[in-house]
Amino acid sequence: NNDVWNKIDDLPYFVDNKIRFSNAVQSLKARLVSERSTALDSNVKTILEAHYSLLDDEEFIQNITSKMTNELSIAKAMHSAYLHYQNIFAGSTNLYLQQRVIDIQDLIIQLINIIYDNVIDTTIKLSEPTIIMTKELTPSVFLSLDKNLLKGLVLFSASSTSHTAILARSFDIPTVSDIDGFEDINFNVLGDNKSCSIIDGNRGLVLLNPSNEIINYYTIEVKEAYTFQKQNLEYSNLEPVTLDNHRVELVANVATNVEVERAITYGALGVGLFRSEFIFMDRHSAPTEDEQFAIYQDALIKANGLPVIVRLLDIGGDKPLDYLNIAKEENPFLGYRAVRFYPEYIEIFKTQVKALLRASFYGNLWIMVPMIATATEMQWVQNEVLILKNELLAKNIQINSNIPLGTMIEVPSTAFAIEDIAKSTDFFSIGTNDLAQYFFAAERGNHKVSHLANVMHPAFIRLLQQIVSKCNQLKKFVGMCGEMAGDIDCLPLLVGLGLNELSMSIPVIPSIKYNLSKLNYTKCCELVLEACKCSTSTQVKQLLDVFNAVNINQEQKLLSDSLILLDSNADSKHLAIKEVVSLLKGSGRTNTMDEIEESLWLREDTYATGIGYGVAIPHCKTSVVSHSSVCLIKLNNPIAWGSIDNEPVRFIISLIIKEDNGGDNTHLLLIAKLSRNLMKEDFRNSLFNCKTSTEILELLNFLNN
Repeated sequence: NNDVWNKIDDLPYFVDNKIRFSNAVQSLKARLVSERSTALDSNVKTILEAHYSLLDDEEFIQNITSKMTNELSIAKAMHSAYLHYQNIFAGSTNLYLQQRVIDIQDLIIQLINIIYDNVIDTTIKLSEPTIIMTKELTPSVFLSLDKNLLKGLVLFSASSTSHTAILARSFDIPTVSDIDGFEDINFNVLGDNKSCSIIDGNRGLVLLNPSNEIINYYTIEVKEAYTFQKQNLEYSNLEPVTLDNHRVELVANVATNVEVERAITYGALGVGLFRSEFIFMDRHSAPTEDEQFAIYQDALIKANGLPVIVRLLDIGGDKPLDYLNIAKEENPFLGYRAVRFYPEYIEIFKTQVKALLRASFYGNLWIMVPMIATATEMQWVQNEVLILKNELLAKNIQINSNIPLGTMIEVPSTAFAIEDIAKSTDFFSIGTNDLAQYFFAAERGNHKVSHLANVMHPAFIRLLQQIVSKCNQLKKFVGMCGEMAGDIDCLPLLVGLGLNELSMSIPVIPSIKYNLSKLNYTKCCELVLEACKCSTSTQVKQLLDVFNAVNINQEQKLLSDSLILLDSNADSKHLAIKEVVSLLKGSGRTNTMDEIEESLWLREDTYATGIGYGVAIPHCKTSVVSHSSVCLIKLNNPIAWGSIDNEPVRFIISLIIKEDNGGDNTHLLLIAKLSRNLMKEDFRNSLFNCKTSTEILELLNFLNN
């Protein structure tokens, strides 16, 4: 950046400074309009609109032109304006405003290049697969890059809310932002050596000049990703029906329109919760009607006729917006939030509803109202929506005349007023996160009491049963969009309750579909009745564990062919444990690998699990596997493990025990069984000489008994 600003010091002064500047602004605005019209990605369109709005801001333009005196060239005047905004935004506590400095810089450099004939070269030409590491990158430069060759992006000075980071996510470019250490990197050395670098966007890691062991580790990660993707594609095509043909609509929770396409790919039959508040956050003013319309329109088009349920602005109280100036509250969770502030901030409410109504013409839009506590609130919303519909129709604006309007059940009072609220509501959706914390009077963000808000508590299940039963009685569609909806362990209960729809995070949709196909609806209904008779959440959990083991995991024995690897090239303990976890994920027994890996290493750090004879038995207990499992890995070359007899390990038998399944001593009993057999030389020789997984399964069949 210093090189850029130093370069403009020698640029000439023009007598007609202001005219040249005005022409450049108009030229750039025309370019932005053209680029927006051809942009395919909605985030690109939104950011181009934001840049256009800045150029259309009289205060911004006046700030630059006022500095154009006989002493300052256009370039220096714009640099002075940039420094002005940099100083203002740098002191802001609003992260969004801090990140807008780069957008101002972007526009100023583009204007300078228009006026001074491309004096500043901002092009980056990629000729091979590349990771770009920089303090910051302007949106226009990012958009000019060859995305086929751009494999990763590291933005040291930018946050995840910067426009460039948002664009990178839209193009599915792994990105790590807001990290220290830029000044310590010798980029010349890196470039000369053409060295390998790794970006781990999931964990927020940047690895320069990684060792072979780390490269091998991430090679396994990539293989896992492809395996998991293949598995997801296979499951995503399943119909969401039980064995006895009971259908449950499985849909996705999303925060942006960009996610809709991915959700459909993963098998979602629509969007059950579009969190519209993210459109309003990290801004210095509310989004315009046109901005919102473009986002909702894009989401509906991408859904291709499938339903998209947009939740109206759910903010305030614990999630304040700076530009709303809502006073700080002692108890924000019980305060001025969501539907409660709509009447005072009526223009923000009307703007959002009009944008939604206009967008409804392009797809299957449903509108949902958060935090409804009384029938009166829902009647008010219904009347306001009807008034706005009539206003748009009077202006000959095309809208869908039949848009379902729904109520979120988050407040316990709603559960006891369903019949009254139903008069103003087309559908209901249960938000279990808030409903549980209000029902148990336990704030979910307070770790000292959050454990009380347990969705598996029989009292909560009875509440859900009452809600769903009443909705079904009134023939009102009822879904669930809280975290409980995506909990695989809870699935039999949710099916048995009779919910029409479950809305969840995108990645879990395929596995939920698969598990749903293993269930019997009648048995699930019986399970709910049994759960309602329980006294504690522990009893419900045990009931579910047994039910899942019999109905979903009946084919998932402790040991199976999918958990055996006979030709491992792992050359270290780290890679061997990585392969253990990879087997679990590849067999569909977990989606949460890091937690299992960490649990295994916690055990290893306490004491090494090499028992001698060339065998290691790494083990752990965890709640994130669907079933207790034994993973077997035969190493091509022995590796050091820290065994009792210091002998390198040739064979790994890993025990991953599902927590609360079989009690605390399950792993000890299995280790005892294994140890007794491994002490026998004949058994060890047979184990080491096994050539096929079938031979291993026969030899170790005693573990399944």
